[in-house]
Amino acid sequence: EDTIFPFHESKFGTNAMEHNIEQHHAFQPGFDVFQAYIKDILDGKAVYSGDLAIEKLDGFSETLVTHLHDNIYTGDPNYQIEQVSRNLHGGGYEDSWKVD
Repeated sequence: EDTIFPFHESKFGTNAMEHNIEQHHAFQPGFDVFQAYIKDILDGKAVYSGDLAIEKLDGFSETLVTHLHDNIYTGDPNYQIEQVSRNLHGGGYEDSWKVD
């Protein structure tokens, strides 16, 4: 977010990456819980449990998968054109703007 997002926004407009940031904030707490659990296992403070690992993964995996699917479009020129158009005109883009 701190490195590449400012570059994208310099090219595609303010808040062009806002949806990605919102998604990061949505899955990050669950990811942090899972990461802490794994660290505790590695540090000998917890014993691995497949059921518990799955429970912790389930706490954020659906949101993460949605984000990863959406992230594919972030590099798509048509998606970026839509973001620029939305920022400039408050709407979508015309079909004639599409990049093949």
